[in-house]
Amino acid sequence: CRATDKPITGLIKDLKQRGMLDETLVVWTSEFGRTPWSQNTTGRDHNPKGFTSWLAGGGVKGGIVHGATDEVGYKAVENPHYYSDLHATILR
Repeated sequence: CRATDKPITGLIKDLKQRGMLDETLVVWTSEFGRTPWSQNTTGRDHNPKGFTSWLAGGGVKGGIVHGATDEVGYKAVENPHYYSDLHATILR
């Protein structure tokens, strides 16, 4: 997060100051999350069944959480979506 928090905040603030945030959809996502368990000393493995995306600007109402993972954070169990859902929404 250290490498991305300040730049993404700067982007959103800049778009807002220029009056462009309402017409610009900012999408922050990845094609995978991380497994909730450790892989020895190598960290955690990729997990396509549970990941986070967030959207800002472009008329998106802030403060909405849509969906949830199971009790260990492994897979989506409430309102699951897939990459193709997000891609189709952006391309509309």
